Amino acid sequence: MFKEILDRLAKLESQQLPELLTVNEFAALLKTTPAAIRIRHTRGLLPAPVGVGKKLLWRASDIAEWLR
Repeated sequence: MFKEILDRLAKLESQQLPELLTVNEFAALLKTTPAAIRIRHTRGLLPAPVGVGKKLLWRASDIAEWLR
């Protein structure tokens, strides 16, 4: 499962992956829903997001490191 996700991440990086990923982009990467991403974030199961306010953004490099 993780190898498949890492392969998708590598493919996205080769397509000029944006530096910051939104909840929707992170959910698409993991093939889950944005609600599931928010729940995992609330439970502390994801890397720390960057920025301030209600909008959750993650660095692509942080996600890649977390997946490895």
